[in-house]
Amino acid sequence: MDTTPTTSHSKTTRRGRPRGRKTDPPQRITRDLPRCPHCASTQLRVLATTRRSIAGTLASGARYTQVVWQRCRCGHCGQQSMARSYPFDPAEWRE
Repeated sequence: MDTTPTTSHSKTTRRGRPRGRKTDPPQRITRDLPRCPHCASTQLRVLATTRRSIAGTLASGARYTQVVWQRCRCGHCGQQSMARSYPFDPAEWRE
């Protein structure tokens, strides 16, 4: 009688991710966080948001299709301020 244990997998079965295209590194997006003008904290809570569809180019050469104003309150000192951003949507851009 044979006392060797039987397995359902052959010895040539490889484990892990199959060979092929290497995975791309995750995309990193960097942006400057709005800061409180009084204490320079980044713990801002958005109270209201206003958007306007205005296309243009910044002095740095970056294009934008909207201007977004956000009224914020600082979580550290309670000061209210306005944070402004310029998002770009290629579908809305017209030259």
